[in-house]
Amino acid sequence: MLNAERIEQLFERLNAELKRKDVVGEVGICGGAVMCLVFKSRESTKDVDGVFAPAGEIREAVASVAREMDVPE
Repeated sequence: MLNAERIEQLFERLNAELKRKDVVGEVGICGGAVMCLVFKSRESTKDVDGVFAPAGEIREAVASVAREMDVPE
């Protein structure tokens, strides 16, 4: 399970990875992650759902961060 603090850590690491690769993108989140981060109405969620572009580059960065931070891709 991912709590708000862990989700924020993962996004900070994803941001650093994208910066390292010189990729500028956009990520929009929905579902349980929004309930944790924005509304503070849930303690945790199983995953982070979202839409993002550029898809290929962000998927690669997510895979790298997931391995590094020991979370499922």
